[in-house]
Amino acid sequence: MKPHLWPVASAFTASKHRNSSIDSELGSSSQVVQADTAIDKTKSLLKDGDRFWTPVRQMGLLAWLLGSAVAFPLLASVVQSYTLPVRVDRWLEVRSIDGVVNFHRNNQVQAANYDTRLEQVGDRITTDNDSSATLAVDTGIGFVSLAENTDLHVQEFSITDSGGRVTRLNIVTGQARLQVRPFLNPESELEIRTPAGVSGVRGTQFGVGVAPNGQTGIATTEGQVYAFAQGVTVSINPGFQSLIVPGQPPTPPMPITDNVEIDITRFHPIDRNLVRVAGRIDPFSLLTVNDEIQDVNSEGWFNILVPRPGNDLIPVTVSTLSGKSKDYELAVP
Repeated sequence: MKPHLWPVASAFTASKHRNSSIDSELGSSSQVVQADTAIDKTKSLLKDGDRFWTPVRQMGLLAWLLGSAVAFPLLASVVQSYTLPVRVDRWLEVRSIDGVVNFHRNNQVQAANYDTRLEQVGDRITTDNDSSATLAVDTGIGFVSLAENTDLHVQEFSITDSGGRVTRLNIVTGQARLQVRPFLNPESELEIRTPAGVSGVRGTQFGVGVAPNGQTGIATTEGQVYAFAQGVTVSINPGFQSLIVPGQPPTPPMPITDNVEIDITRFHPIDRNLVRVAGRIDPFSLLTVNDEIQDVNSEGWFNILVPRPGNDLIPVTVSTLSGKSKDYELAVP
């Protein structure tokens, strides 16, 4: 039996972001400090020639070479111990918050605030239902806008020898839209990784959507994005989108549909506590039922059981990679 569908609201979300005060990708990083160089260490051992060469004459050249095989690695390890590791000064910074947004670090959770920074690998930002956040990239190249019910992790912050900034982020579930200007350094990278594959950018605007099963949609509105999975790379030009199903390569790019419609094929109570909802949406869109993102297959079909609400009205939202969304209420018969 098909229910009555009442569109509650249609929204197209667009964020205006402030320009970052950082004008280039060249940033500060802590320097490698060396207490002594290898040359200094060697000089300290060789400063008295007689003390060094007399044992050589006594032992013979062969014995000295055998001893050196042990001594020089030890010397190298001593010198290496005087070198402090490089700490990379990289971050994402929260620039706007709407609703409930949490910051996670080392198994600790706290409410995110304006200027909260993700600086370490594993740092995480999550948005609740009807919540969103915008993050600025430290290089000043752009912004990452997170939609509701999104879970983003920092996977890598690094700096190449030429000063290129490499940023790799992992989206476990939810939607993100990126607005990025072209990089000045050819070694700079910004990648979004999901359970299904990788999307990379060198200056563009694009959206990424990830379902709980890892199925990932990528849509480009400006510039060019690449999608990579299972050894296959696909270039996605403006106005096109690609789908990555876990375990499969990206689909060939196809025109963006921005479809927020839903077709309900089955909708009935199972018992007093559960309701079955089945139907189809555009596979590039995300389906949220009862404030939880739901899985759909590569053709957009879904078949789920949801708790029966007290008012017999089940909230459903269909949202696209560009940020367009439409809300429905399904009335339990």
